[in-house]
Amino acid sequence: FPSDSLWPTLIPQFAAYGCLAVWSVVNDHRSDRLFLVSHNLKKSLLLGGFVGLLTGLTHLWIIVKLTPWLGYSFEFLRDTPHARMPFAFMVPWGIVLIAVFVEINFRGFLLGRFQALFRDRVYGSAIAVLISALVFSWDPFMVAVFRGYHWLALTDGLIWGGLLIYTRNLFSPIAAHAVEVILVYTVLRVFYA
Repeated sequence: FPSDSLWPTLIPQFAAYGCLAVWSVVNDHRSDRLFLVSHNLKKSLLLGGFVGLLTGLTHLWIIVKLTPWLGYSFEFLRDTPHARMPFAFMVPWGIVLIAVFVEINFRGFLLGRFQALFRDRVYGSAIAVLISALVFSWDPFMVAVFRGYHWLALTDGLIWGGLLIYTRNLFSPIAAHAVEVILVYTVLRVFYA
């Protein structure tokens, strides 16, 4: 990226939130269309939390065990904007807030719009999950901040998108996202800072 500032890398996300705002003005039943529903809430939260725990443990193993074994370092994670934030702010409230906004944007809005676009096609939901996961993992902010680890976001996008399709409830991927990131963030900050 041409600048040391991360602000330019956030332009695509700001544009997406702008599109979400415009879409919200011209559409009705927004909560339902974003999968922000209360049906099966407890089941969706529990399933999301369990999936977040599994993906968090897997990603921790990749970061702290596999990465050094392959001859690479994960030390750069200490310099991310998230790592520089006060721990008491990030865990849990900052991470939960980020998970809510990111999931509304990438799963509720983007995946939902792709699913509507491909609804008449065979495997339309799978295509929608794949495209939204690719957009999520190749977001310029993700690539700039997490470097080679942004491919982990591809697996997250696929898993969280699958959760949304399965539960039809955005609180499931929100819970998965929050639990995974809280786990990874906490372990890296406490044991590897």
